[in-house]
Parts: sequence; structure tokens; C-alpha cells
Amino acid sequence: MGEHTVLFVIPAVLIIAGILALALSTPRKRLKRINKLMNQNEDVLKEMAKKSAEISGSARNEFLHENEDMLKEMSKKGAEINSEGIKITAKAVKEGFTETKLTKFCKNCGKEIDENSKFCNFCGKEQ
Repeated sequence: MGEHTVLFVIPAVLIIAGILALALSTPRKRLKRINKLMNQNEDVLKEMAKKSAEISGSARNEFLHENEDMLKEMSKKGAEINSEGIKITAKAVKEGFTETKLTKFCKNCGKEIDENSKFCNFCGKEQ
């Protein structure tokens, strides 16, 4: 059992035991026990929430570190696609939108291809 698991299992067992005791008591006793249980476990619950946040942050950082190259490549590809779109828009504005050539953009790489193309001339992916 890992260090993080122990941090959650022991307090969780104690809290569950308290909840079971509540289920077996009268309404008045339940209220008293709920207040007592909340007061007794307030610090434990706060610590569990803090540890949970730390673990989540740690897992996020680990994911980012392990996938840094892929994320950079995706960002670069997105920038290239946006750059290509800006160039096409600028060209259309410059030419006054008079060009009648039918075109579309590749679903994979974003390059401009002929409207009737079933495959991209640049990356070869089916459209």
C-alpha cells in the first residue's frame, strides 16, 4: 500500500465507522454524534483535502513532464495551421475576394487542398 493510500484509508475507515454508528442511533443522538464527528475529524478532512490537491498537482506536473515533446509538437502544429490560415485570409483580402477557385483545408494538417480532393496532397490523409 502506497504512502498516499494510507493517508486516505485510515481516516476514511474512522469516518465510515462513525457513520455506521450514526445509522444505528436515535435522531437526537445522531445530531449530537454528527456534530462530534465533524468536530473530531475537521482537521483530518482538511488534511485529506490538502493531500488530495498536492497529489493532483503532482500528477499534473508528471503528465506535463512526460509528454512535454508531444505537447510542444502539437502547439507548433497548431501555430503552423493558424499561420497558414492567416496567410490565406490576407491573400483573399489583398485579391479582393475575386478568386473563384474552390478549395478546402486538410482535416489533418490544415493545408489548402482542392475542394474535390479525397486525399491531402501534403500529408496523404483521407478527407
